[in-house]
Amino acid sequence: MKDILSRSEELLEDAPEIFVSVEKLWKKLREEGVGESLSFEDYRRALEEDERFEFLSGIRKQPGLGTPETAGLDALSSGTFVKLASREITVEDVFAAMAKSLAQMNEAFASAWETRPEGDEEIETHLQEIMDAGERLEQEVKTLIEKETDSTKKDGESS
Repeated sequence: MKDILSRSEELLEDAPEIFVSVEKLWKKLREEGVGESLSFEDYRRALEEDERFEFLSGIRKQPGLGTPETAGLDALSSGTFVKLASREITVEDVFAAMAKSLAQMNEAFASAWETRPEGDEEIETHLQEIMDAGERLEQEVKTLIEKETDSTKKDGESS
């Protein structure tokens, strides 16, 4: 079990996301041949009992979106999420997560556009308005990120 938890810690250290689905981590370990005989529930319990890990619960699959994978929304996979207790959440992390979520949302809108019913002007107009709003929101967040980055650089230079 010690090897499994140590490898879990390594995977979380290298993950671009702060919180990672416990299920995703468990599957990754099994792909690597680590803990193949360990059930998901036993793995989750072991993580919960180890002080190196913290949990976020309650994120579920969203009705009407299909599976998270088909909707392009990996962040909405079901179940419990885990992070390293030692990993602090920074402003940069929050902005990066927002930017990623908005990009995924806009990709889902683009997919919806591709599969829209042809010739239904009302649906096309409504979907175009939604797509435009999504793109504006994504651009506004990018602008905020740039301002925050510039501000952080200036603060670092004046220190």
